[in-house]
Amino acid sequence: MTTRPLVLACVVVLAACLAVAPAGGVQSEPTLTIDDATLEPDGSTTVRVALDSAPDGLAGFEVRLALRSGVATVGGAEYPDQFRPTTDPDVGPDGREITIEAADLESAVGPGATNVTLATVTVEANGTGTAPLAVEAAQIDDDDGGRVDPGTAAGTIAVDAPTATPTETDRQPTTDAASGGEPPETDASGGGAVTTTGSGPGFDALAAALALAIAALLGRRRR
Repeated sequence: MTTRPLVLACVVVLAACLAVAPAGGVQSEPTLTIDDATLEPDGSTTVRVALDSAPDGLAGFEVRLALRSGVATVGGAEYPDQFRPTTDPDVGPDGREITIEAADLESAVGPGATNVTLATVTVEANGTGTAPLAVEAAQIDDDDGGRVDPGTAAGTIAVDAPTATPTETDRQPTTDAASGGEPPETDASGGGAVTTTGSGPGFDALAAALALAIAALLGRRRR
């Protein structure tokens, strides 16, 4: 009989927890993401900066991005038509940072929106290797005037090493020093160079046989 009060207390605690829990369940934290990109040497491309979810809509944002290596620089940014920039994109003096800032004046991004593109940033190759493009600071406001504190996911900017192009010298056939600089001969089947010696095949054996024949002839005449 002593267990009934304990069971009753557990039921009360569980009911209280259910009463304060959000009706829609636990919401995941929005994440500010930057796409990866691969560039050719001296090339350029754009990467997307996006908010993966906006549970309470989006009123505006100010985000500062930074490249943490000198293999690339940022050249500027553009906003989707649904946003109105409050200032022009601000690129740092060394091309390693950019600040993007805009407002959703027409409430185009409503509560529950997902995969919201905030801007596209231009990056330009300045070397070879890889560099993270990361969020250094972010201020994002929802439609209710509240501050959103998103997680962040940096993008990786990769600049490939240049591919060597064969030169005209590389395409020239090799020469044979023994033949006065002429390209080596190939056999009739095209299988490869023909190797020859100064005396030719079987020359020494032929000379020896001829000498023996002459010696034998002279010996007969002396008899």
